[in-house]
Amino acid sequence: MADGAEREWLVYLMGPAGTIEVVVKSDTPPEIGNAEVRLGESRFLRETFAGAFPQDKVKYNSVTPASKG
Repeated sequence: MADGAEREWLVYLMGPAGTIEVVVKSDTPPEIGNAEVRLGESRFLRETFAGAFPQDKVKYNSVTPASKG
């Protein structure tokens, strides 16, 4: 995404309580390093990062939430 337009990214993080979803605004895609993932001004530990997707590309009606078990 070289046009410099800011977009919202859905970021999924995993932890002991399950997966959480956060929205991060950034004009660049995620940069995945050895210890952390950088997205805009946000930093996430690599071991908790599950994925990031442009919010305008996600269709919630096709997502089935995982069950607790």
